[in-house]
Amino acid sequence: MEKKYPKQVKKFGERIKKLRKKADLTQEELGEKAGVNMRTIIRIESGEFAAGLHIVFALSKALKIKVSELF
Repeated sequence: MEKKYPKQVKKFGERIKKLRKKADLTQEELGEKAGVNMRTIIRIESGEFAAGLHIVFALSKALKIKVSELF
């Protein structure tokens, strides 16, 4: 059974995708920089995965932005 996440998870994923593209990174490159696999990035961007705090902090570091800018 597939989990249904709140619309905020989808919006977060859309924001990550926008920031990743602005940084001129592929999903694979962002995954490598954040220490997660590309599939995790794909799932986050599509709203299929609610990222935990450790991933949120890793994404902000990889994108060289403040955590607050992810939201």
